[in-house]
Amino acid sequence: LGAQQLDAIRRDVDAARGEAQLGGERGTEFVAAAKLRLEQLQMSYDGVVVTLAPGNEAPLWPLVYLCVRCGDFAAAQRATSAAAQGTAPPALLALLSLLAQEQADPGRT
Repeated sequence: LGAQQLDAIRRDVDAARGEAQLGGERGTEFVAAAKLRLEQLQMSYDGVVVTLAPGNEAPLWPLVYLCVRCGDFAAAQRATSAAAQGTAPPALLALLSLLAQEQADPGRT
């Protein structure tokens, strides 16, 4: 399901590449941020905004949601870590870290 969600987001972003402002950065979090720009969630979002790269900002919680929905826990962890200190609950950071490690090495535990 995660791969299907990521493919759908990529199709939407590719169809409107100029409006999505997808730069050359790699990673699910950048594709998800471009999708959020297409949906213009940043305009009506009053919460925390995270800077992924210079000039590449996205609302934190919708971004984390899309990364998790795509099955990319490492991207969700990177996005959360890029937010200001104290923005995300430590338990969430620990959970995303654990899920990202498990995803990278499933037989480890």
